[in-house]
Amino acid sequence: KQVMHFGAYGGQMRGGPSECTIIIGDRRLMQPPLVTQWSALMAMGFTSPRTAREQADEESETKTGFELYGNRVKPGGLILINSSLIHGGIDRQDVAVLEIPATELAEELGNRMLVSMVTLGAFAEATSLVTIKSLQSSLAECLPPHHHHHIPFNEKALDRGADLRSVQELIGHA
Repeated sequence: KQVMHFGAYGGQMRGGPSECTIIIGDRRLMQPPLVTQWSALMAMGFTSPRTAREQADEESETKTGFELYGNRVKPGGLILINSSLIHGGIDRQDVAVLEIPATELAEELGNRMLVSMVTLGAFAEATSLVTIKSLQSSLAECLPPHHHHHIPFNEKALDRGADLRSVQELIGHA
């Protein structure tokens, strides 16, 4: 498989809105394709795509990733929600919705920074796009040598996400 990644990030250094698109294809990807609908969405938490003026307005709301991007997922797709931060409000009946307490699980593993790896493990298991073993074996390639001491923690986080009962129920293994 061929993979292309590109992202759009808000003005803040950390904690601002971000959108990452990953394209997976069977042949070489020469340029980012025009993507009008997504196969899946991982809504990790809250974003604040507001202007400075709107932020000063007390009535301006912070939106969840689902509220901002949920309508982009095509019927039959998957929406994965970090239920530690996003509660309810998922009104799509035409997609599979997988709610996982990713932040809580990362904290149980000893590091809140593992939240994306827990989520990736759940996503990989639910979609079968890539195996957990393949993700784990690629860590040494993807991480710079000075971060290799994090590999065992990332492997555990991937396993934890994949082993969630809700994921196993979604794919029919529970």
